[in-house]
Amino acid sequence: MRPATRGILFMVLGSALLTGNDAVTKWLCQALPVLQVWCLRAVPALLLIVLLAPRYGGYACLRARNWTAQGARAAVFVATTALIVWGLSLIPLVEMSAILFAGPLFVVVLSVWMLGERVGPHRWLGVVLGFVGVLLILRPGAAVFGLGALVALAAALTGALRDVLTRRLGATEHPLAILNVSNSAVLLIGFAIAPWAGWVSPAPAAWLLLGLNGLLNGGAHLFIIESLRVAEASAVVPYKYTSLLWSVLFSVLVFAHVPGLGTVTGALLVVAGGLYILRREQQRAAATARASLR
Repeated sequence: MRPATRGILFMVLGSALLTGNDAVTKWLCQALPVLQVWCLRAVPALLLIVLLAPRYGGYACLRARNWTAQGARAAVFVATTALIVWGLSLIPLVEMSAILFAGPLFVVVLSVWMLGERVGPHRWLGVVLGFVGVLLILRPGAAVFGLGALVALAAALTGALRDVLTRRLGATEHPLAILNVSNSAVLLIGFAIAPWAGWVSPAPAAWLLLGLNGLLNGGAHLFIIESLRVAEASAVVPYKYTSLLWSVLFSVLVFAHVPGLGTVTGALLVVAGGLYILRREQQRAAATARASLR
């Protein structure tokens, strides 16, 4: 199987599992404190890492080589997962998923401010289109407008930074090492602060859902990390948008929430803006490669 095909397959699987994980997380947040859900779901993910390590050459693959980069990625991962769990406790699943798709738009804006990159009119058009979609989702007076929307936007920003750091680490670090360091950071920080924020003894059904939550979360991130490692980000990132279909399905079947016309229209605009930016990036990279051969 070609690397690009493998990368696309891994991204589609990872996106599906991540959306399922978000649905389980939202369900758990109805019965347990947000911080407790956030840290407990990292336990099954750690078990998954331990079980998978022998299949990837032994536990030596869990060893981090670049601790500075791993630490930066772990910090961003901790912030992103915490914001996502918090956001899911506040707003519907479809709206949360759609707002998270603003990540590529943030990458463009931050590249101008932090990296001094020049952004052409086509990419700015994609950014404007995407943010119009976000405004439609967050329209004043809608149920999702408020704190939950701000939390979701913050998660989109940190999620974009996480993906950039993942791509850079993929050249030197094993996917399980990346996932192990980041997941361990959630465990250490979560168990340090969660008991002080109120702790509820989970019912047996909640423990089963927490186990499923952790396995889905760990498996999703492993697939996404592997996708970014084996293929170019520009080839696989567009397939993240398949999770929007899963979020609609889970919202209707699990939470009996049917997204409104404004939400659907806004989500499509966000996706269109992100895909347009990615397409322009591919064209610019191809033009640069042709110019270097002259």
